Amino acid sequence: MPLPPRADVEGRFPHFPDSWLSAYSLVLRAEKHAKEQLDASYDKESVMEWKCKVMDARVMGFFIIELYSVRTLGDTPITCIIRQVTSNGQQGQDDNEVVYGLGKQYREVFMRAFRSKGQIPHPSSHVSRPSFDTLEDMTHDCLEPAPSDHRTSKRRALARDSFRCMLTGVYDERSCEESEQLATQADASPEGSGYTQCCHILNEAVTIGIDPTSTEPKTEAKTRYAATVLTMLRQFGLGTVADQFLTAGGIHHLSNILTVLGHLHQYLDDFKAWLEPTTEDHCYQVRFHRAASAKQFPTLRSPVRFEVNPMVASRGLPLPDARLIALHATCAKVAHMSGAAEHWDSVERRVETTNVLAEDVFKHRSCVLVPQALYNDSKWLFLEATDPQYSAGRV
Repeated sequence: MPLPPRADVEGRFPHFPDSWLSAYSLVLRAEKHAKEQLDASYDKESVMEWKCKVMDARVMGFFIIELYSVRTLGDTPITCIIRQVTSNGQQGQDDNEVVYGLGKQYREVFMRAFRSKGQIPHPSSHVSRPSFDTLEDMTHDCLEPAPSDHRTSKRRALARDSFRCMLTGVYDERSCEESEQLATQADASPEGSGYTQCCHILNEAVTIGIDPTSTEPKTEAKTRYAATVLTMLRQFGLGTVADQFLTAGGIHHLSNILTVLGHLHQYLDDFKAWLEPTTEDHCYQVRFHRAASAKQFPTLRSPVRFEVNPMVASRGLPLPDARLIALHATCAKVAHMSGAAEHWDSVERRVETTNVLAEDVFKHRSCVLVPQALYNDSKWLFLEATDPQYSAGRV
């Protein structure tokens, strides 16, 4: 989708500062230049290069528009982007190349950190877990120990969310198996029960396995990737959130977690659904890229208000951070408007249909065939499933 003209932005946002409009004009010029170069290109490499630059200019333009629209985040994020767009050019760099470089970084690093593609873990209760006499017993059992991994954070989130999907009200199937009292409630409810999952707003793979002291190349690459993502969060005014993610198990903090149905989790992870903040605290409109997708969730609540289970209200369990939710929604919308989402889907479909899994007959390790430059796919290579680019959700 082309960026709207400057006049349209001025009309939509009458209080948009002149300096921000000037930065937006730089992005418009970069988009125009890339489109002209694309139209004049004939060989495959040039076409792909300028397609990506058109997309990257649009990433920056739509980020400016969407971040200004989302007041949950304040002015810090958009001020950061405006400064990045304008200050680098003042240092003697070509204005267009500055925009393309920034767009590529936001597309490849920041936006991908909120998107996960691949197998979703399905943590289940331990086989020896007892049934509980009361729902209160099960609730308090879920709060020990503190979350340090996917499984424990899943149980604490369930206790916080009354053992229900936060968006549909469907009761968690496994919890119903552990509590007859909960099962009775589910049986009597219009929502019924189903399998829920622990959905991380910021991809949990971003910080797992990082080690600043390691000299192992893959760990170093993964640590650099995580450091870049967390730095960008700090620049957007989320320094305390970034610090939390650096603590042991911090990515599993309840402020980064939603309890949702398994297939709804997939929609959120793949930017096919997102939550738009409303003017009320912890209240959101549920949006889908395709309206038809919502029809498979008949009990979907929109708007939906998040509330802590009254049974554990005194435990201080945090609700999902509204700023992280707003950033996820912004990234999802920018991905679709800029063409990035379509590009990722196209690349991933090619991966899935081109011998996606290969067995390394010499080392007996699983590999995946991916474009050598995921966003300039003229070359291909085999990437081990443990590679940071793979585990961080970049393929």
